Amino acid sequence: QGVWQGPSYATPGLSDKKFTTELIDHLRTAFCIDDSRIYAAGKSNGGGFTGTLACSPDHGKNFAAIAACSGAFYTDVVEDPDNSCHPSRSPFPILEFHGSKDGTIPYIPTEDGSGGPLPKIPDWLNTWAVRNGCAADYKPVVSEFMDPKVHKSLYTCNGVDVVTGYYIDDMDHSWPSKTHNTDQDSHGDAPAPIDASPLILDFFRGIRKA
Repeated sequence: QGVWQGPSYATPGLSDKKFTTELIDHLRTAFCIDDSRIYAAGKSNGGGFTGTLACSPDHGKNFAAIAACSGAFYTDVVEDPDNSCHPSRSPFPILEFHGSKDGTIPYIPTEDGSGGPLPKIPDWLNTWAVRNGCAADYKPVVSEFMDPKVHKSLYTCNGVDVVTGYYIDDMDHSWPSKTHNTDQDSHGDAPAPIDASPLILDFFRGIRKA
C-alpha cells in the first residue's frame, strides 16, 4: 500500500523486512554483487524503515550501513523500555539528515506522530553511538559543515566514525538538495545548503561489511 513496515498505519501482517531479504537473496542469485557493499537509504517512512532493518539481527546483517533523511523511527523509540533494537553487529554505521523545521517528523517531537511515538533525533543518534561502542557519556564533535545553517554531529569511537548527523536550519521535511526539487515544493522549502545524495554515496563508499 505504499507504506513501509514500522508505523501503526502500515498494513498489518506483512513483513517488509522479510521481503527485503528475499529481494537481496534474489539479486545475489541473479547478479554478481559485492555482498560487503549493500546499503539502505530512504526518506521519512523509508528512512525509518532503514532503521528498522538496522535493528533487526536477522535482516540487518545484509547491510553495511544505512542512511536516512527525515527518518520516522517509530520502531526505535529509544525512550521506550521495551525497545527491541538488536543490531546484527557493532559498529553499524549510521547517517541521518534532519531539518530544524520538520513539521512531519520533528527533530524534537513533543507529541506522537501519525504512526505512533517518535524518538528525539539527538537521543536516537546518541543511542546508536552507544550501540556502536561509544561510552554512554560520549559527546559528539559538532561543527558547521559547508554553511552556517548546517551542523554536523560526528561520533568517532575506537577510531571509527560510527554515527553522523546533519541538522539543517530552516528546512522542513524535504530531501536536502542545492537544486530545486518537487519535494521542496511539497513542503515549502527553498534549496538546501547541502546535497544529501552525494554525501550519502561518499559515506557508503567508505564502508564495507566485514
